Amino acid sequence: MSVLTASADEAKADFGRYLDAAERGETIVILKGDRAIARIVPEQRPDDAAHSTAGDWAPLFGVLGPEAAEELRNAVADCRGVDAGAW
Repeated sequence: MSVLTASADEAKADFGRYLDAAERGETIVILKGDRAIARIVPEQRPDDAAHSTAGDWAPLFGVLGPEAAEELRNAVADCRGVDAGAW
């Protein structure tokens, strides 16, 4: 993933181009002068979120024990609207 920059005027004039870039996984930083004022970031789909963060939870599962870890995993999956078995 890369980061693009655009002035507020550029972003306004060619918004579709920046949306396409975000859809491809790029982050766009909108500048006002030399100052960053906003970001357009790719939306993370629920199934992507579950897969991308599963590894981050692994150490916690060891601390909690299998039953509590499974409860936590199911609760997070419910909040994200995904199948806990997918990760």
